[in-house]
Amino acid sequence: MYDEHLADLEEKRRKMIHDARLMMIYQISSVDQEFDMNNKLVQEECLAERRELQNAMFTVIEEKRKKLKEDKDGEGELGLSTHHTRNKQRLLRKRGEILDGYLTAQQQSLSSPVISQKRKQDRAKESPSHLIGVLSHRVEEDIEADFHAMTSKRKKP
Repeated sequence: MYDEHLADLEEKRRKMIHDARLMMIYQISSVDQEFDMNNKLVQEECLAERRELQNAMFTVIEEKRKKLKEDKDGEGELGLSTHHTRNKQRLLRKRGEILDGYLTAQQQSLSSPVISQKRKQDRAKESPSHLIGVLSHRVEEDIEADFHAMTSKRKKP
C-alpha cells in the first residue's frame, strides 16, 4: 500500500512537471507572438511617420525653391543692387538709427522711399529667409543638390 501510494504520488509529480513544461512553452510562444505583432506595428508606424516627414520636407523645400526663384526674379525690379542696400543699412546701423531692422516713425519719414518700400515687402513676407535677403547662388545649388539626393533616396525603396 505504501509503495502504491508512493507510485501514485510519483505519477502525479511527473504529470505536474509535464503540464508545467507545456504551460511554460505556451506562455513563451504567446509572448513571442505578441512581441512579433507589436514589433511589426511599430515598424509600420515608423515607416509611415518617416514617409510623412519626408513629404513634409519635400513640400518645404519646394516652397523655398519657389520663393528663391521669385526673389531672384524680383531682385532686378528694385533698381538697386544688393550691395548698395546692404551698405546703406550698415551705415545706418553704425549711426544707431536701425534697431533690429525697424526704423522709428520719424526715421521712416526721413528714409528714402525705395528702402522703406523694401522694408514693407520684407515685413509682408512670412519666411525668415526673406528677412536675410536673397540667398547666394551657391546656397541655392546646395538646396537643389539636397533635394535631388532626397528624391533619389525616396524612389529606391
